[in-house]
Amino acid sequence: MAVGFSIQTGPDDPPSSPTRVRVSQRLGETATYRVRYPVEVVDGDLAVLRADALQPGEDLHVICRGDDEVVSLIKGPINGQHVHMEHGATNAWVDVYGEDTTGEMNRRVRHEAHDGSVQSVLNSILNRYFEVVQVGDVSVENPGLDRPLVQTGTDLRFVRRVSRQNGMWLHARSGPEGVNTARVEPMGLDGSTGAELVINYDDNNLEALDLYWDVDRPAEVVGRQVSLEDKRVFDTGTSPGSWPSKGTNLEQLAGNRRSSLVAAVDHRGALKARAEAMLEQAGWFIRARCTTTLHRLGEVVQVHDLVRLRGMGSRHDGRYFVTAVDHQIDAEHHRMEIELSRNRWDTEAA
Repeated sequence: MAVGFSIQTGPDDPPSSPTRVRVSQRLGETATYRVRYPVEVVDGDLAVLRADALQPGEDLHVICRGDDEVVSLIKGPINGQHVHMEHGATNAWVDVYGEDTTGEMNRRVRHEAHDGSVQSVLNSILNRYFEVVQVGDVSVENPGLDRPLVQTGTDLRFVRRVSRQNGMWLHARSGPEGVNTARVEPMGLDGSTGAELVINYDDNNLEALDLYWDVDRPAEVVGRQVSLEDKRVFDTGTSPGSWPSKGTNLEQLAGNRRSSLVAAVDHRGALKARAEAMLEQAGWFIRARCTTTLHRLGEVVQVHDLVRLRGMGSRHDGRYFVTAVDHQIDAEHHRMEIELSRNRWDTEAA
């Protein structure tokens, strides 16, 4: 065990303790880890390279230990190793790398037609891999047995595609006890916030922050398609989006920017769901990047968390959704490179 983090492996621990770990989390992607172990000569052999706990497919669990909490950063199978060796086994190390449980969903291609609601289909697939599954409500259900959800790829690609088409994201997380949970849910700024990121005040925990906004994106979508049954053209009309009620949102800033949507669907409800999902994604027009440490912030930040920003003025202070975190941990520091997003500005959104 190293100060600040611990690694849980199989029944037999490796012969040496890890010296550093890196965990990369990003919205819509499989989280990954790299754990470094020193390579030492033990009984005439490089024992850590043969350790049972560090072999292909073995689960590795990274746990961060903060001041008042124990937080699981990632749990998943080992995919490979990178060994660095200098003559005489000096300055030798091995990086063990792997990914979270969603990686296991990407190993087998399936060709299936799924009957039932979108929610039930996603639940059924995710329950193959996760102990706990939570799927949010979808705006348009699968219309029935005559229109199944067709899968022609891996479970991961299928679940992500269907989730995105309904304005939601697949997110995997494990608890300190090692229970893997899968959630399919939309981005949002409602709910309780965790850490407060502070700049330009005496109690700052940031030294620098870069913020970007871009309103060159659609504020309304028109969807059109030809019915596969009777060849009639149908459309959704103009989808204005479901914009935040607080603050100033994209609809108020983008003017008459409009996008047309053509999707391989055969009923108006599914096309409308795609249009709404497209607008939901476009609406997050503010991004920010910053770096801090666990020592300065006092809390561990992860993807899908809500944080509060203070010190960027009345326009940009307030709630933000965490879209990416790169954790770099050693015996002395836990550095977090954080990316944020937001779908509104002004003090009413704080």
